[in-house]
Amino acid sequence: MDELWIVKAPDVIEVSLTGQDGKEMIEAFPPTYTYAMFGEEEVIPGYKDLKIKLSFRANDLEPTANIKFLQSMTPFNEEMEELMDIKGRLEGFLPETAWATQEKDTSMEAWTPPGQLLHTYTVDKSKFEIWQSTLADVRAKKILSNMRIFIPFFIDGGTVAFLEDEDWALERWKVFFLYEVGSPDSSSPSYTIAGFGTSYRLWVFPSTEIVAATPFDDSHTDFQDDQDASPKQISSLLLPSRERIAQFMVLPPYQGKSHGSWLYTVMTTAFRKDQWVYEITVEEPNDEFDALRDYCDLAYLHECHPEFKNMSLPEKIAPEQLRDDRKIPLDLLTDLDALHKIRLAAKIAPRQFQRITEMHLLSTIPAISRNIARISNKGKSANVSDRQYYFWRLLTKERIFIKNKDQLLQIDEEERVEKVEGTVESVQMEYEERWRTFEKRMDKGMRKCVSNVVEAMGGDADAKAAQAGGRKKRKVVSDDDEEEFENGGVALKKSRNGDGEMVE
Repeated sequence: MDELWIVKAPDVIEVSLTGQDGKEMIEAFPPTYTYAMFGEEEVIPGYKDLKIKLSFRANDLEPTANIKFLQSMTPFNEEMEELMDIKGRLEGFLPETAWATQEKDTSMEAWTPPGQLLHTYTVDKSKFEIWQSTLADVRAKKILSNMRIFIPFFIDGGTVAFLEDEDWALERWKVFFLYEVGSPDSSSPSYTIAGFGTSYRLWVFPSTEIVAATPFDDSHTDFQDDQDASPKQISSLLLPSRERIAQFMVLPPYQGKSHGSWLYTVMTTAFRKDQWVYEITVEEPNDEFDALRDYCDLAYLHECHPEFKNMSLPEKIAPEQLRDDRKIPLDLLTDLDALHKIRLAAKIAPRQFQRITEMHLLSTIPAISRNIARISNKGKSANVSDRQYYFWRLLTKERIFIKNKDQLLQIDEEERVEKVEGTVESVQMEYEERWRTFEKRMDKGMRKCVSNVVEAMGGDADAKAAQAGGRKKRKVVSDDDEEEFENGGVALKKSRNGDGEMVE
């Protein structure tokens, strides 16, 4: 078939956000991924000058789909007919109303997002708001359903199956909408979607530690007067749980302007305020989201937990404690009790907390000492910083070994040591690069982002810590610095580690 009749789907699909008058609110943009609709090759055959326009009303995301082309071929077999059925391939990702003509809805003039307004901030002199609702809210679910095609368009491996959950299950889903707020006297909708995030609640078995970290409500344990009555219903939302971030997206026109930091910080602050949330986790994060998560978690710990920021490695450990025939003395390398208390307060998952602790501790060691050639004497090095670098490597090796224990025990000792050493080197390189970016972002506005969000909506302890530097609380904050998500703001992806790779 002539190449003129075959096109790449991302090249011919145009996404736009429009006002009531149909005019574009922002410049149209293409999808990043289309394989969920058009297969791994992402091609559409049989058309010349094909254009697929998907317009979404900027506030409630009501879509309108339009397919135009100059010429079309007659399919020569069943497979080609299926590939040319553009409407059929998009139907599962758009509501039926997308193919009908949209009429002006006068009720849109007084429209506001569903749920509760959590936070307001400004970027480049534009005002933004973050709203929280649940999928049990009909309006919130409808918005997410309208825009469900965004998930496979911009999240690698993203799915929308959760929208089909039973009503009782939808209560455990939260959705956070990020909107740009226009001028109140504008004839266009006042709200333009800029991004969103979702999370869901997972019940966790109430171990002794978890019970101690969450409130205990014994009201449902009282004996009932009527022994024949049905037992009281206990909401699963009022039990110790993990909050798992499922999807996270900043739309392309808004990327690179710090919105990812604001959205993540507001979401995690809301989770920390919830007394029933024991821990915050992320479902299959991609590399970009991993980086954003590191920056924001580090910023939060530095702003709200000064004891973490001031933590460093020991200057010396007795030689007998470091003998090869003894276990690595983790309790001497770090203050395990203090770190554990900080982690519980921050509600950060164990592996993530270990990583950012290692990242922070590495940053306390002068760059000149972060060289394996300087630790030939191990913990007996004459230079304090050299010894601390040796201690840091011990700490990091222990985590890597435990994480990959089953895999490592299947190979001989020499290869095992080589693999662990190589992994530590790659971890160090990643940490150093990430820390450099973290410092730049703290100077450019991330410090302001975290402190303002925590002061405005965080718990008492976090707010007091954030105010310690003399910062004053403001309801509306400004951050004109550009940062993260140059290539997309997403969570949820396919497995990060291939066969034979070690988890860092």
